[in-house]
Amino acid sequence: MARYEVIHTPAQINRSSEVFAMTRDDVSVEISDWGVWRGPEALRHLFEEVMNVPRKGTVTEHHLTTPMIEVAGDGQTAKAVFWSPGFEILPTIGDQAAGDPRDNEIRTYWAWGKYAADFIRESGKWKIWHLKWFRLLRTDYYKSPVDAYREVMTGAPNRSDFPGVEPPTFHHPYSADDERTPVPVNPEPYESYQGEFDWWFGEWKDRLGYVPPQY
Repeated sequence: MARYEVIHTPAQINRSSEVFAMTRDDVSVEISDWGVWRGPEALRHLFEEVMNVPRKGTVTEHHLTTPMIEVAGDGQTAKAVFWSPGFEILPTIGDQAAGDPRDNEIRTYWAWGKYAADFIRESGKWKIWHLKWFRLLRTDYYKSPVDAYREVMTGAPNRSDFPGVEPPTFHHPYSADDERTPVPVNPEPYESYQGEFDWWFGEWKDRLGYVPPQY
């Protein structure tokens, strides 16, 4: 995960697939409301095309804190949750309301959230197998999240240019209108990996009415 965050810069983002289990057809990344990008080709497109942003004037730093890691009893997989504070400085900001006088300016944002991840051993090395980023807030540096939560930018890319991108499983950024759903939960001890990448729901899975995708 630390390697992923170090690579997660405009100059190196296209190398992100190096830390993922790219030999597996079900390797996946889900970022906020961007949908689930599944399979090696989808990940390469995500990191090499979708996330290819101008380097000049751009900073994207997402840090890792509060690691909660459970390695399987058989030592072949692991589950983890990380909290992540960060910031972004962007010369372009995606879709904004028409007429915003700052559309062409460099702008700064707080970007806070959490990661849930599955890891798997490949040739004796740990690789990221499944990764989900839960956005808590992404707000203008000069605004309180309480004042600006209705302006939360989706930042969702147009998925029409890449087939097979699935709808997001869960996206719940900060809102003053409702309470927080406490996910992802801590991973529990386990012997071997079973089932879908949805353990992070914990007891909230049934309450939220989540239905896993069928493959």
